[in-house]
Amino acid sequence: LAQARRRLSAFASRDTPHASGSLRMADPRNMALAKTRTSSASHCGYGVGDKVRVRDSVRDPQYGWGDVEWGDVGSVVCIKQDICLVSFPTHFAGFPLWKGAVSELQYVEDVGMFSGLIDVNQRLFANRSQDECIVIEASDGMEYAHKSVLAAASDVFGGMFAPNMREGLTGRLELRSLRRAVLTVFLRLLYTGMTDPEDWSADAPGEELPLDMLLAVTGLARKYMVVHVWDAATEALKLRLYKAAAEGKLSDFQEIWKQAIAGSLDAVRMAAVQMVKDTVSPDEDDDCDERDDDNPTEVWGMRVKKKYEERALCPEILFELQVLWPPPARARKYRRLV
Repeated sequence: LAQARRRLSAFASRDTPHASGSLRMADPRNMALAKTRTSSASHCGYGVGDKVRVRDSVRDPQYGWGDVEWGDVGSVVCIKQDICLVSFPTHFAGFPLWKGAVSELQYVEDVGMFSGLIDVNQRLFANRSQDECIVIEASDGMEYAHKSVLAAASDVFGGMFAPNMREGLTGRLELRSLRRAVLTVFLRLLYTGMTDPEDWSADAPGEELPLDMLLAVTGLARKYMVVHVWDAATEALKLRLYKAAAEGKLSDFQEIWKQAIAGSLDAVRMAAVQMVKDTVSPDEDDDCDERDDDNPTEVWGMRVKKKYEERALCPEILFELQVLWPPPARARKYRRLV
């Protein structure tokens, strides 16, 4: 079945124009990675955040197949001139990233046969009104949602809006700890499985969903057990970790990991630990500075371990990494007797 799905994805990608408009499928990469174009990749029809596969005409990729097979679809995490780093689920379960030439990859359409259904749900989302919907109170305004849609998406919502419950009687749900923009992103995902940069443009201009909003959406989906939003948001946070490693940004990696610990996002925490574990060389003398500069993800664990031994990571992550290594030694401080 998995092989058949890969073949179907491959056929869908042939000669398919890029999706137009600002709305994007809520595949995890859309919340994790801003879709950008670089001069080296623009002529290929894809950029960071898109799904790609190896072209039919490529028999032997320049940097090898690794665990990738023809028809496998992955997400572009980073583009460095003519080199593309891609997260393929079949290649080390997504990390370290697969390295390929930009010209050897092609864009894969990710809306396809679902475009009609998405359009219907998008119209339903756009036509929400106070008279017909549940009122959701945020810290800075109101949002609205159809009770039947919320109940269908979550058993928790279904129980809350029962006739004998307060929310069912009043038709109101108080979420005053959250901003309205967070609720808008969450509800669009719940209704349509899509994201729109316009939903957060007032708070943070740009195509990439801000990390604090992504974390808030993840927490909201977790609290109310909206499984499809929770799954997508969790995978988006994992891709943010991959992106930080691909760009060599240890501070970003640490911040995402720290927030995942604070929010009890166990899947993200485990992913961060696994990334480090899978990319630590068994050779103690192996120098990470001498490895491939184009793909730092291959030695990411060695870089993290070095910071761990220097106690240069935040306390939460130092404690978390003790599952892999003994506690790092503390620097001794000697004082004069007199």
